[in-house]
Amino acid sequence: DTRFYWPSTIDPGRWTGFRICDGSEASRRHIEEITVEEAANLAAFILDQGGSTTRQELARSVCRTVGMARMPAEAEQRARLGIVHLVEKGGAA
Repeated sequence: DTRFYWPSTIDPGRWTGFRICDGSEASRRHIEEITVEEAANLAAFILDQGGSTTRQELARSVCRTVGMARMPAEAEQRARLGIVHLVEKGGAA
């Protein structure tokens, strides 16, 4: 299990930031390298830009947005944790 550290000035539950892959190798990340909060924020952004979609397609879009070409089962599971987090905080239904 990866531990993520936050600056003391940031409340992870209220943080809305995220980072999108710009296509360069340096900006590509695996979904395991991002927090559940960031995955939730990416999912919210994707829904805001594209409207409704299935949970699986949303998970796939989250993975693509961070630069992953494929979505293995563990990546889908991690992205789905972000989606669940988004739903639980009222950001999607």
